[in-house]
Amino acid sequence: MDDRAHAERAWAQKAALIAEVRSLTALLSSDFQTATRRMLAVQEQWAAIGRTGSDAVEDALWQQFRAAHQEFYGAGHTPRARGRSQAEIRQQKLRIVDEAERISHSTEWVSTELVFQRLNAEWSKTQQLGSDEEARLVERLKQAWGRFAAARASHFAELQQKTEEALNTKDSLVREAAALVNSTDLAEVRQKFSELDSRWKAAPAVPPLDEQRLWALMQQTQAQVIAAIEQELRRREDEKRAIYQRKENLIKQTLELLHQPDFRAAEEGLQQLITEWNSSGHAGREHEQGLYERFTQAAQQVYQAIEDAAEANLREAARRIEGEIYDLRDEADELDRRIYEAKLRMSDLIARQEASRREPGHWEITESRAVAIASEELHIESLSERLDETLDAIAELESRLRNLG
Repeated sequence: MDDRAHAERAWAQKAALIAEVRSLTALLSSDFQTATRRMLAVQEQWAAIGRTGSDAVEDALWQQFRAAHQEFYGAGHTPRARGRSQAEIRQQKLRIVDEAERISHSTEWVSTELVFQRLNAEWSKTQQLGSDEEARLVERLKQAWGRFAAARASHFAELQQKTEEALNTKDSLVREAAALVNSTDLAEVRQKFSELDSRWKAAPAVPPLDEQRLWALMQQTQAQVIAAIEQELRRREDEKRAIYQRKENLIKQTLELLHQPDFRAAEEGLQQLITEWNSSGHAGREHEQGLYERFTQAAQQVYQAIEDAAEANLREAARRIEGEIYDLRDEADELDRRIYEAKLRMSDLIARQEASRREPGHWEITESRAVAIASEELHIESLSERLDETLDAIAELESRLRNLG
């Protein structure tokens, strides 16, 4: 409402100035000097009001003012008018200044600058008025050009800033893509690349050459990341196949111990096979459990053969010790499983970084996540100590079992 009321007041003032110009035209025949002096003041008042509100209303008022303005100077050309030459110069310069002030708010940067160049050329061809009047008109012309030049500079500075921000945004997307090289979940990486492509399309536009360069870099980065992940997955699959074959051989060697006449040597050989089994690695979820059950079964057969060969008075004691060993092995397996799961959780906490609040476009591990990671490390250390204790207990019992044998 305030803007509307302000505009209406300005329009009323301009309408009054138009009426005054028309009255000054009538005054020319009786008081030429007063009329021309007052006309200059009216033009300065018009320029001081400026443009406000509706462009349609402003353009209509300007046309009326210009028509009255031209009528005034047309009347000044009569033979009775005094100072005809000065009035013509004044009229020409006022026309130039008025047009410069009118276009000073234009956003058609190229065409408007050409108009200013034309007006400047026209001005340079006119004769000078009195020093004071000339200085006022020159100042108005400079101010009009200054307003336009400042607005144009601001506009292009804003465009440059937006372009730099858009470039930084797309640059950060390329860095995000490159950071995925350490991932091992190919499906998840492809999903993240799809999300990055969507964010790329939604990002502000950049100059075509920069867009072409950055997009080519994005595609190259994605291809390199996927190739690296596929290579790592193939390496891990090859490693799992080798572990699988090694564990198959360990099971075969364990079963061969059943034909060993020296069961003390069989027991030592079994312990060596167990050690090799524990250090042989993981053959993959699809094979590991079955291999472990078969190895355990083969080992149990060997133990059973050792028990059968032992003296009768030691058989019951050996059986009790073996029961403890089996329980501790289950506990060791459980601890090993819990350590494995804790490491997975810690790895997930490290991998899932969040957007930095201090450095936009970067990723970081938050303080709360760092605390959680430290907690998992302590938990893993505690479980590892318990696992070591359990394995030590198993070794001690197995030693006692060998002594019984």
